[in-house]
Amino acid sequence: MRTATRILVVLCLFWSVVALAQQQVPTQPDPELTPGDVFDVTIHDVCKPGYAKKVRAVPKSLRDQAYERYGITFQRRGDYQLDHLIPLSLGGSNSVRNLWPQPRDASPWDARAKDALEARLRKLVCTGQVDLRTAQHALATDWIGAYQQYVGDARRS
Repeated sequence: MRTATRILVVLCLFWSVVALAQQQVPTQPDPELTPGDVFDVTIHDVCKPGYAKKVRAVPKSLRDQAYERYGITFQRRGDYQLDHLIPLSLGGSNSVRNLWPQPRDASPWDARAKDALEARLRKLVCTGQVDLRTAQHALATDWIGAYQQYVGDARRS
């Protein structure tokens, strides 16, 4: 009976740790690992249709490095989307300094919310309502704060 009790206690502790780890999914990148990085571009460059597709080039070795920097094992990569902190559509580079594994399931601050912010900022930049450097800085320093400023409340249905 003592062995069964010990096993039960260990299993309970294990599941508690797993549950706690799942609740603490980081929604912002580590600023020391991913401070953001940009190409030397102008508003005219990034607002050209097809610009982002033309510069998208992240080799597997760089993707692997970005995951490794965050301690994410190969088996867990499906829980993340490798993202450009400053998106290519706003001049972000393919440097490892601009890549981070963004959790797929961190609602409301998940990849869908960040994608909405990126689209909104690109529209504002390309219509002259927001300066390109301002948009890049907002994304690099606090994309959630930028979302709240430029898009609104992410706790939408």
